[in-house]
Amino acid sequence: MQVYHMTRSTAASFLLLINIGVIVGSLFIAYISNTVLQRRKLPGIIFTLGYLFVWLMLTFFNPGNLPPLTMGAICFFLGFFCGYLGQNLACVKEVNHPAASGIALGVTNIGPFLFTGLLQPLVGRILDLGWQGAFLEGARAYPMEAFHSGFVLICGVAVIATVGAFLLKETRCRNLIA
Repeated sequence: MQVYHMTRSTAASFLLLINIGVIVGSLFIAYISNTVLQRRKLPGIIFTLGYLFVWLMLTFFNPGNLPPLTMGAICFFLGFFCGYLGQNLACVKEVNHPAASGIALGVTNIGPFLFTGLLQPLVGRILDLGWQGAFLEGARAYPMEAFHSGFVLICGVAVIATVGAFLLKETRCRNLIA
């Protein structure tokens, strides 16, 4: 809202595009992975590379000056490439013994929530470090540079996720341990 001078309803519309992207991306990756390719690793690599690319675009490509259509596409694809998270759970199930798959899925499911819970205060701290004392409608107003620094951290996490995708064990959509 601050950097792009958006109203709350406009910003909410962009956030809605992220959610729509997650729905579409989840369905797309499930179909491609399970039916077309019958692979887990290649779609994981493609989707994490896509996710990284979107964050790099948001962080380094004309930050703070993106046209609304470009920003909408970025928001949609940010969600779209997050659609791989569901396939990650399928991969975890397929590389663990069926008797232990529930525990493995539970532990794996903690990851996105844990990292989100850790990243939010870290990005908030980065924003606070870049705050120049300005307020907008009673709330702190952060400069674009502060957001940029926070986004660089998220790009780093996306790099780690991409490396992780390359380390996935290919399951060919079936349990490897019987």
